[in-house]
Amino acid sequence: MTISELIRMECDSVGVKVRKTLEGMEEAHYGFKVTPQAMTPAETLEHLAECYVAFQKIASGEQHDWGSYSAPDKSPAALMANWEAERAKAVAFALSDDSHAEHAHDFISAHDHYHVGQLALIRMAVDPSWDPYSIYQAG
Repeated sequence: MTISELIRMECDSVGVKVRKTLEGMEEAHYGFKVTPQAMTPAETLEHLAECYVAFQKIASGEQHDWGSYSAPDKSPAALMANWEAERAKAVAFALSDDSHAEHAHDFISAHDHYHVGQLALIRMAVDPSWDPYSIYQAG
């Protein structure tokens, strides 16, 4: 397996998990916080989109001003579409050069997995019938 194949596999796998945590979630729950310090699902999607933008800058030797990113539309459907678009650009960038692999792992694969756990916890809190093992089913 090449480094690009590994990065592709990691990105695809965790992308499915993020989608599965949010699939079928009621729009009203996109504003739910497990604790006052936690992010909502809406804030998480915007944060992840910022991380993808930051990854491309940092991997290119640039600085990123954290907190400067703002999704153009904060509705759940638009946040999801924006997340998908920014993520697709970041994955394409990651696959464009093997030298981006370490940053891709940190900013996409490992970081997305971190937030999958948070999103799953929120989903279980707002929808007790949701099966947390559903994130492991084929996308």
